Amino acid sequence: MTQHSHNHTWDFWSGWSTISANNDTSFTIWFTGLPGTGKTTLAYLVRKTLLTRGYKVEIIDSQALS
Repeated sequence: MTQHSHNHTWDFWSGWSTISANNDTSFTIWFTGLPGTGKTTLAYLVRKTLLTRGYKVEIIDSQALS
């Protein structure tokens, strides 16, 4: 991950950015990989963490896009 021009810093101990959920910033996280490698598990763990930080989160499964 790289740091962008937004006003936030990276907390290397936790692995999470300290960007505020109150900003008008939006982003997409896209997990790709072979079947059975933990993409769905990881998505739900990231979702849980982002929700506790005040973000609105939606998970879209690739099968829903077909």
